[in-house]
Amino acid sequence: MRSEHSREPTKVTFVNKSGMYRALMWIDFKGGFKDYGGLNSGEQKTISTFRTHPWMITDGPGNCIQIILPAAEPGTVALK
Repeated sequence: MRSEHSREPTKVTFVNKSGMYRALMWIDFKGGFKDYGGLNSGEQKTISTFRTHPWMITDGPGNCIQIILPAAEPGTVALK
């Protein structure tokens, strides 16, 4: 999985409802991971991104919890 073109901008608000720390990683055009910081339980962060740019959510040690592909319209993702 990797990012594709950057023609369809959107925004994603990540809301951490997991009760634990979660990190946000953008999956770049080569399939590499770019750290966009993390969220403690109860925190939220809005990121400007593109529809074809996947995001990986990890725990503190870096284990993948889930992968998010943004929708065309701005939206909110609850991290559980």
